[in-house]
Amino acid sequence: MNYKVYILTSPNNKNDIKYVGMTEKSLKHRLAKHIIPSKNKGKSKRTKWILSLSQAPKIFLLEAFDNKKEALEAEIFWIEQFRQFKYVLVNSNDFIGYVTTKRLKADKYSLTGKLLEKNVDVIKFLKGKKNSGNISRSIKRGTTANGFRWTYPDEKLKEIFKFEPSTGKYIVKTKKVYKYRLTGEYICSYLGARRATKFNYRNISQVCKGDKKSHAGYRWSYDKVKKLPKEEKKYKKGKHILKYDKDFNFIQEYVSAQHVVDEHNGFIKSSLNDCANRRRKLDGKYSLYKGFIWRFKV
Repeated sequence: MNYKVYILTSPNNKNDIKYVGMTEKSLKHRLAKHIIPSKNKGKSKRTKWILSLSQAPKIFLLEAFDNKKEALEAEIFWIEQFRQFKYVLVNSNDFIGYVTTKRLKADKYSLTGKLLEKNVDVIKFLKGKKNSGNISRSIKRGTTANGFRWTYPDEKLKEIFKFEPSTGKYIVKTKKVYKYRLTGEYICSYLGARRATKFNYRNISQVCKGDKKSHAGYRWSYDKVKKLPKEEKKYKKGKHILKYDKDFNFIQEYVSAQHVVDEHNGFIKSSLNDCANRRRKLDGKYSLYKGFIWRFKV
């Protein structure tokens, strides 16, 4: 028997059942894995419970199976059973594997949003299916699983689809994104971040939300404008650099050598630094770079 369904109890009371789980490893190994994350102070209910104990919890075997799906079903059965017996478990309410511990029933809809069946038994529906899609994730995100859309019983379906008359098909509702050059000029638009297939849609969304400045050499926005405002580049604190003409008349002060390179085409930072540090060969009275004298501010 490779798959074991087990329980964790309080160290001083084996009847105080707090957690139901399933493992392929030995019970001793699984208990150790539970305790190690607890020492790192995780945020789950199970970890908080283990941290509150003065001793390690006890682990006991409930059932053993050769088949993983049967073990998962048994795990869910025991979670629901113990909860019916009024045990306060520290199991999360998310789906375990391909089924749920929160609710075993869900309403099934077609891709167009038509209700097909109410109170579907999720475990029975997923039995024997090669692709056991995560129905929990489908419900939370409003996406599809196994070719259908899902909600918890009597909950409203998330409207993420809309009818496109030109094609006669239903498409996913998305927020339009606009692509710009780094200098701010508008290039083109996409129906959604996912439609920009040559780019990473997550990075595009982060740029649009302001979490990133650019992605793949472009700027992105949810708003369409003729030209995006120029971004003021923030430079790291460094030595200020001064620019003079050949007669040593002051022209301008820059925040850093990188600032100079960004403002002038064809400038090389290392050569500029050599000039500012007076390491370049003298050209007449002063060392020059690109026809100007450069000095670090003292």
